[in-house]
Amino acid sequence: MQPKEEWQYEWTVVKSHWCPAVGGEAQLLEKRVYPSADFLATETFRIVEQRCSHDIACNLNEHVHCKWAGTNPANDPFAEE
Repeated sequence: MQPKEEWQYEWTVVKSHWCPAVGGEAQLLEKRVYPSADFLATETFRIVEQRCSHDIACNLNEHVHCKWAGTNPANDPFAEE
């Protein structure tokens, strides 16, 4: 039986901007996974999830949601213009 690999998770703010839907700053967050093996001297990570800091509150409002709230893949307020 192989030893179980352990992973370290970390939520990281990737970008912030003014969001008119919530009337304030919103942050795009990434859930990053880092291997915890001591012999790997690397800062590489894998992104396993992305979301907005207001995703739940945003979904409770009666406005058009964005892809980071998980409901509208066509609307990306964090996209570069």
